Amino acid sequence: MPQRILIIGGGVGGTIVANVLARVLHPHEAEVTLIAQTDKHVYMPNWLYIPFNDVDIDSEQLVRPEHSLLNKHVHLVKGLVKHINVPKKEVQVEYDIGQETDLATAPIHETILNYDYLVLAPGARIAPEDLSGLGEGEGNGKWNHFYSADGAMQLRHALH
Repeated sequence: MPQRILIIGGGVGGTIVANVLARVLHPHEAEVTLIAQTDKHVYMPNWLYIPFNDVDIDSEQLVRPEHSLLNKHVHLVKGLVKHINVPKKEVQVEYDIGQETDLATAPIHETILNYDYLVLAPGARIAPEDLSGLGEGEGNGKWNHFYSADGAMQLRHALH
């Protein structure tokens, strides 16, 4: 029976780990599953080209379908991890079975995925509320960033 490897996070880290494991392990050795919140992959470092480039870049140019970046032996689950039960080696996932790209508006279903090995690669998020004085004011002159399409565009307009 193949080992079940479950990877949480469809960003750069999770995608690379999934592909490396699928490449070095035969399908009879391991079943590799990647859980991502969306079926779109954004290479976040590319956001810096929007505010600091003289050429207009459409943010959609920086987005790829997640499945197009994955080895054919990686199973992609578009879902949101709700709970990890380490002693039972289970992950509770909410997902949609339709074509919705936003899990907030999709019809939600739940499943339990079992694993033998778990890789956590959830990525980072910008958290201005954790820094005194930054909780408000994004994009209105107090501060800007390039960690999202909207943030990169606001910074571009502030600089040009």
